[in-house]
Amino acid sequence: MSQRVLLLLDDCGAGDAIRVGSSIRQVRESLPGSELTLVVGGEAAPVYRDSPLVDRLIVSRLYLRPRASRLQKLVELCRLAGSLGFGYDLVVIFWWGSTLLRVLARIVSSGRRVGYSGRFQWLLSSRLGGYDFSGDETAQQERLLVAAGIGGAAAGGPELAVTEADAKVAAATLQELAGAEGGPLVLLHPGSDWACQQWLPERWSALADGIAAAGPFRLAFTGSSGDGPLIDGIQAGMSAPSVSLAGRLSLAELAALLRRTALLVTVDSAVFLLARAEGTPVLVLAGPSHPERVGGAGAAPMVLKRISADQESWILACKKPRYPAGGCQDWSCPWSGLRGIEVADALLTARLRLRRQVRAGLGTGAQVASL
Repeated sequence: MSQRVLLLLDDCGAGDAIRVGSSIRQVRESLPGSELTLVVGGEAAPVYRDSPLVDRLIVSRLYLRPRASRLQKLVELCRLAGSLGFGYDLVVIFWWGSTLLRVLARIVSSGRRVGYSGRFQWLLSSRLGGYDFSGDETAQQERLLVAAGIGGAAAGGPELAVTEADAKVAAATLQELAGAEGGPLVLLHPGSDWACQQWLPERWSALADGIAAAGPFRLAFTGSSGDGPLIDGIQAGMSAPSVSLAGRLSLAELAALLRRTALLVTVDSAVFLLARAEGTPVLVLAGPSHPERVGGAGAAPMVLKRISADQESWILACKKPRYPAGGCQDWSCPWSGLRGIEVADALLTARLRLRRQVRAGLGTGAQVASL
């Protein structure tokens, strides 16, 4: 019998949306013939706009404005409920959820409501307890699927729908880059919402020059339009030629380009997740996060991380109460800039990855470099 299933994925960015792509696929495959509706926030909407996994996509404005009044949020909650309709057999709230999402699930559902609890736990049918922000994201995703009765319940890697149009844009971009210095394409992605997850610009410049010297390689920087000034500064400190693609590609177009990329060097961001989805060889410079927990295609990522567990705990404790809406660019903070990662470390690891490329039998767990 066909079921009406509602998936709630709001109050998160594009990276978190990409990470649950395989879980949404599992819902679709475990409940064939069901009507699948997905509610996403504005930042996550582009990830699923062309996805064949969902029948209906509704964009929520509940968390579009962090300073929205209670009345504005109540109005939006009513709008969402009216757009969704009622009588859903199963509602799954991904990630940490929120009180408003749990209220929405209660309003529109006539069946089970599954998610991690917080305030007003009675709004949910599941008893998963609270979401552990410092815990293993993949393991918690698997627990959520089990509670929802989804077969297999093994959370896979990141996933993003890439259309033929996206592939054509990537091919045209690659053709344009062919006019740069020859050789395989190396992409570098320096931008993040958090200063404690970014690397110092002068080190990016030195790394890019070091990769070019080991070439020939074509170097291109990726990022949002807001990353343009950061990338301009990095390029100004370089001797080797490079191209900036900041603001020029959608996530899906970038994913298609990553299929043709010899190596991505990135901070732990949504672009890292795209690389894992596409099986692109990747070196990730990590701060207070755990990219080694992320599954995906191809060889395991090489992770460079130079902070202790105590330092990581301090940063996470700082982020949650002070920046609930996400994002901090305080470069005066002693934990900004991933200062423990030296250029020599990153350059040696990048050269090893470029030399080795993807080999069969490397295993599925990330290799954490300790050079």
